[in-house]
Amino acid sequence: MARKHGLSAAIFAPGWVFETQSKESFIRNQNKFWSLLAPHCECRIVDGLPMVASFCRGFGDLVAVDGKVVHSGSWTNHSAQDIQLSFDKEMFELGVKGSLFISAVDITTEMAYNNGSSLNVVGKVFKYGVSSRTIIRLLMMEANFNKPLLIAYTYSLATPGSLLHSLQLHTNKAPRYVILDPFASPQVDDDTAPPDAVNQQLLTKYGIIRSHGYQVPGMSGIDQSNYVCFAPLPISYSQLIHKKFTGSEELTTGQWTTSYFFITSKELSTASVREVRLVCEPPSDSAAEDNAFSLNVGEIKVLNPRCIGFDYVHATVSHLSCCDVLCSQKDRTLSATLHWQLHQNNPIDPTLQYNIYHQFDHDEATILFTGRAFSTFYRVTDLKLTDAFARQEHCKLVFYIQSVSQSGRKSEILDCPSLAMNWD
Repeated sequence: MARKHGLSAAIFAPGWVFETQSKESFIRNQNKFWSLLAPHCECRIVDGLPMVASFCRGFGDLVAVDGKVVHSGSWTNHSAQDIQLSFDKEMFELGVKGSLFISAVDITTEMAYNNGSSLNVVGKVFKYGVSSRTIIRLLMMEANFNKPLLIAYTYSLATPGSLLHSLQLHTNKAPRYVILDPFASPQVDDDTAPPDAVNQQLLTKYGIIRSHGYQVPGMSGIDQSNYVCFAPLPISYSQLIHKKFTGSEELTTGQWTTSYFFITSKELSTASVREVRLVCEPPSDSAAEDNAFSLNVGEIKVLNPRCIGFDYVHATVSHLSCCDVLCSQKDRTLSATLHWQLHQNNPIDPTLQYNIYHQFDHDEATILFTGRAFSTFYRVTDLKLTDAFARQEHCKLVFYIQSVSQSGRKSEILDCPSLAMNWD
């Protein structure tokens, strides 16, 4: 009605779904509500780098940091809301139809790689033994290839081998389809062979080489000249990057696996990324029987490689203080307001949030997640203290403030600024 009469409109109070519908089916009802409105809403274009999508809606049933669950329980924080899907279950098929069926593409709070949600794709592979691909449109964006791009793709497949999947970057000119295949064999490290001139420059600036590009014949439904494929970086370079973001070289954490791609290609130099898509296809040995699959996409990053460059500068947190301290010896709890200042913020990769951790008596085994802040204040509420506090013995509590950049860069917890509280 508003559009018919040339008027603008805004939607307020999204809590209507929760207040009027079944609370047990809130997420499903919320998805349905916005799906009905999707045809009348314009897609948001994600422009600028870094682009990081973990699909968090600002609430969840857990909090995860780099694939590890650090908090279990319901929470709500609209500041934690992340980039959302630009499309509502828009997909199309290439090749022979019928060998792959996708029944759901939804955001779930049951699994998360970072924050509280992930994208869940559920379906079934049928035993036709024919080539078929389903393309799911995810995000509209604007990023140029005139400079190198670093892409990270984190996923979890409930049954390994039940599905082949890859990212597809849709560009504005040929080659129109850039396929990032996590299952392609990366080029093998060869310490004896000198790098070519391009890789030598990249090694000097970023410490890594570019991804290997190749073409796969017989991709049904796409003109050969319209696509180029890239394999993940060699393991050693992927581990180097992963450690800068997570502090660990393990590319697989629990159920999650991360693949890294570094693209700097002359044939793409004048193109720009317009969409990020997900490609799903049956595995090559799927002809034996029908198989159900469940794929979770935990995080997609499209980054300026300066985020991992040798000249990268972490943001500086200083002047930690606390006030409004309340201790309950009966309940053995502490409440306090923490405050700090942010200095030397990185303009290429600004600070997004802060992770707060606490530790008793400088025992590394007791470093625990306290919470997240999206400003330079954080209220600690009813934090359980140790038995030593109840016995009125000497005890020490240390809080660490870890700044997290938009790309996910952060310092090791023990290297972060800290504030100590002592009881005697």
